[in-house]
Amino acid sequence: MATISKEFEEREKRRAKTMEEALTSKDFYNLKPILDKDPDISVIWGQRSNGKTYQCLLYALKNFKKSKRTFVYVRRWKEDIVVKSMTKLLSPLPVDEIFGKGYAIKFFRGAFILYNEDDDSIEEQTLGWAVALNQVAHTKSQTFDKVQVIIFDEFLQLKSERVLRDEFDAWEQTVSTIVRTLQDVKIFIVGNSIGKYSPYFSPYGIDPNAITQGEIKEIMLTNEEGEPTKVCAEWCKYNPKIGKRTSKYVRGSKMAKTGEWEIQDVANIPHTDNEEAYEQLLCSMYDAVMGINLGIFVRYARWYTLEVVDGLYQEEPHEREFLVIRQTPKQSSYYHLTNVKDLTYTHWNNLPLMWGDIKDRIGVDIDNELKMGRVYCEDSFTGDYFYHTYLQYLKVSTRDLL
Repeated sequence: MATISKEFEEREKRRAKTMEEALTSKDFYNLKPILDKDPDISVIWGQRSNGKTYQCLLYALKNFKKSKRTFVYVRRWKEDIVVKSMTKLLSPLPVDEIFGKGYAIKFFRGAFILYNEDDDSIEEQTLGWAVALNQVAHTKSQTFDKVQVIIFDEFLQLKSERVLRDEFDAWEQTVSTIVRTLQDVKIFIVGNSIGKYSPYFSPYGIDPNAITQGEIKEIMLTNEEGEPTKVCAEWCKYNPKIGKRTSKYVRGSKMAKTGEWEIQDVANIPHTDNEEAYEQLLCSMYDAVMGINLGIFVRYARWYTLEVVDGLYQEEPHEREFLVIRQTPKQSSYYHLTNVKDLTYTHWNNLPLMWGDIKDRIGVDIDNELKMGRVYCEDSFTGDYFYHTYLQYLKVSTRDLL
């Protein structure tokens, strides 16, 4: 058994070294450009497996070596904070190069512990901790000593993954528990470009539609006392070498291959030359996660074609009517959903009830139109926002409040 264990350990070390060499090559993400701008909060997204998380963890370890200041690694779910995952997370890092021969890191009872495998007399040190947002109530009771780096990984959720209820509030409570009165903490919020729907963009003043790939955008925020917070948002530059390696096994994912947003294309809104069209706002939904208002419009269009009837040309009218979803500053006068209680609509967050009222009173069955594929979005991002907003209101109305 000892021999097998030793062989496994050596194989893991070789695997980690190979990964480390790959991640430190010039082909992978470089944290220096965003660090040079000296932000308080860095929001970074892009291609999968391009080294974003690795570079942030490497920065945290080097910072501990230099200043003895610790770090906190954050994930959304407690299931992500397990010994196996956390050990694998740090295995590619060059621990012995940073701290010296014989040093290694283990994950024990929620903490990353630095120890020396060759010398038991060297005292163990706590490098940092790992916490989950969905355990914020338990995090409040923890003490985090001398923290200077916070890394929130996978902030952009998978399509099948839910955001937490009041997630940004849970994030800020976690940060305040960690930071307390410190003023020199560096926060890194990292994710893959899966979709633009995220509770973290609006509060940090980030418009993901206004940032081009490879750009770092600087944003200055101020609190109630006028104190500044500098946010830098970066959509990582596409690296073709990583995309080429990934595409050997991944065929359809734009995010994995090129770092593009993983959003399904939507059909263009039907249009005929010379048509006369107008739209009427039917209902609207305020999405507090993205800070936008989505409107469902009824679009009426009429156009004419020349037809030969009894040897004579005459204009033949054609009409069509369908639903269009747009981002809009307008709110429907009668049918509007919001997660803030007001008097605009009696049942303020019950989506099935509102759509049922529209069907009964106006004769438009939105649910059926969606099922039949007769609802169009102005662009793919609006379609993505609508999909998540729709799911969120359905969860609220069915009392699934997680």
